[in-house]
Amino acid sequence: MGEDPDAQFEPGPVSDAQPPPCPTMDGLQPDSGVAGDTVQITGSHLDGRPTPMVQVYDGNGGLIDGVSVEPSGGSLQFVVPVQPDVTPPRLCVVLTISTGGSGWTAGASRFSYDGATSSESTDSAPCPPSAGS
Repeated sequence: MGEDPDAQFEPGPVSDAQPPPCPTMDGLQPDSGVAGDTVQITGSHLDGRPTPMVQVYDGNGGLIDGVSVEPSGGSLQFVVPVQPDVTPPRLCVVLTISTGGSGWTAGASRFSYDGATSSESTDSAPCPPSAGS
């Protein structure tokens, strides 16, 4: 096919559409408790697109599989898993966003199990865990 030097094109309609705002994580409510408690992940835009992913790590940075996260009135919620047999006895809950093969952390908060001593729950392990943990 050859090019038509007399071809004319009309511009398409202009849109004011904006990409949706990114989800953010403000914290956990409550931020301590026992296995079986329901915890709300609070923040902004947790029910939109891109859909946030939640990962839960133990106090040593090991990923805990099988934690189900459900939407709940604009926030997210999960049931606290059985306390891992690690020190410190706490969780690191990480909200991540993934779009088109790349991703980033949108927030992270710690959850402490009731009954942990202050030295067990206040060490300096990173949350979220460092890459390669």
